[in-house]
Amino acid sequence: MNPDFSKNTIDTLAKRAAFMCSNPDCRVLTVGPNSDPEKSTKIGEAAHIYGARIGSKRYIDTMTDPARAEIAINLLIRMNINILLTFYLLGENNMKNSYLLL
Repeated sequence: MNPDFSKNTIDTLAKRAAFMCSNPDCRVLTVGPNSDPEKSTKIGEAAHIYGARIGSKRYIDTMTDPARAEIAINLLIRMNINILLTFYLLGENNMKNSYLLL
């Protein structure tokens, strides 16, 4: 299994977050209208709290790919806010508690 999110996981994360960015300093709606009445515009993305790939920030080598993809330890964020999340989490000593951002 690879740690990427399935469409179902992404949709569920968005619904669980009420389509709002999970960053408590943001909370922006991540979905809205589109100029095409048959579409919507999404500015949210599913994000791994722990790095998904070897060498990525917040990567924990003892974690399995299925564990990385679990919905309980991931969140929905506004696009590009993952950079802020990285800076915030780099200051944390205990990565296991970082999911409290939710």
